[in-house]
Amino acid sequence: MTQPTGKPRRGTPIQIRGVIYPSVQEAARQLGLNACTIYVALDRGTLEQCGISFKPPRKCSFDGVEYPSLVAAGKALGITPQAVWQRIKNRERGLKVPYKTPCTVGGVQYESISAAGRALGIGTETLRKRLERAKAKGVEL
Repeated sequence: MTQPTGKPRRGTPIQIRGVIYPSVQEAARQLGLNACTIYVALDRGTLEQCGISFKPPRKCSFDGVEYPSLVAAGKALGITPQAVWQRIKNRERGLKVPYKTPCTVGGVQYESISAAGRALGIGTETLRKRLERAKAKGVEL
């Protein structure tokens, strides 16, 4: 019985650019790819180009600190890589970058509204609305 074209069976050797790998998973590991990437290239008939156009992560600088990638910066800052990129782009355009705004609730100072919400068990938007109402009435929350 012959194997149908497409996805090879688990453990079947695969050849990419003249190198024979014992399996798709091993080829993916050695080439630094996801196994799905190899399967897609196999289906498209572009196996020989698989992994050639891989670009290394782009280094970035944020608030004077160098990070090896946007992902690393996001993890260090506690935000998504997309948010890091957006903030870098906004700075280049001269736009204001959002920062944590300190707030006081019940006489306790918090680093941000979201931090206060987490500490008090209240949603950020709920707390933001309560703070706005209190400010409009001229009282402290």
